[in-house]
Amino acid sequence: MENLNLRTIKVLLSLHETENTYQTADKMGISQSAVARTLAKAREALNNPLFIRQGRAFLPTPLMNELASKWPDFIENFENLADVELSLDPFWLTGQYHIYLNSHIKNAYGASLFQALSTHSPKATWIIEGWDSMLIDDLLNQRAAIGVGFYQEDLPKVIAQDVILEDKVLLLANAQHPLHHYDTVELEQLGGFGFITHSKRYQGIDLKLEALPFTPIIPLHTDCMELATKVAQSQPLLLTTTASCLCDGKNTLLPVNINMPQGRTLSTKTVCLYAQEVADKPFIRWLKHVIREVIHP
Repeated sequence: MENLNLRTIKVLLSLHETENTYQTADKMGISQSAVARTLAKAREALNNPLFIRQGRAFLPTPLMNELASKWPDFIENFENLADVELSLDPFWLTGQYHIYLNSHIKNAYGASLFQALSTHSPKATWIIEGWDSMLIDDLLNQRAAIGVGFYQEDLPKVIAQDVILEDKVLLLANAQHPLHHYDTVELEQLGGFGFITHSKRYQGIDLKLEALPFTPIIPLHTDCMELATKVAQSQPLLLTTTASCLCDGKNTLLPVNINMPQGRTLSTKTVCLYAQEVADKPFIRWLKHVIREVIHP
């Protein structure tokens, strides 16, 4: 039993209810293969098949039926205990807590966020990383507490996106860039210059323009904001960021004043991301409060 985590127990309970791995995957917001892997590990840990497949149905064994009768009370008691503990002063938090920040947020606010967190919770260890392919899985499996990035329309519904800041998207260039010779720049003028874009999903923002009147030139794709900034500072390439993320004192890039067509805007939303099932947890509420204070004081 010591090899079963809370997420595994919830997957098994869902499978006990649906008797179908695809329905369980949809309900839990994970892939069908993830359900199969979870079941395989649980079978090994408990030395029991837990479910017997008959046609398309997964029928529970007597042991699984017995566990399913007891686990809900265990989960409720465990989560109630966690709520009591985490509602205490953050000063007493210990252990490791994993936070994902996209490259823009990490570059602009990573140090300030750590300072705020460590001030409130000096006994804890904070793991602050850039986003990667494990982001969604880590949030759902509670291997990570929270993420901070830009709003994404295609995230699964089991991931909450809590808006903490409505922000303006900026197009940046170094002080010597030819576009700074103009008071305002038309969209067509951008076509003669190269862009730096972010290649990883969820990692950053690209230029928020609908139907660009040209095919952009993209000499550099990178998921590293520090690299993107250094390159843009030394070469005539255009880089996107947001107004709030332009607070980094080392950044010497200047916004290009774009004349936007009527009805179009350059804007985005900065959000906190976390699993819907932990939305009401005191720890998550406290984390969001700290993040909001740092990014939107």
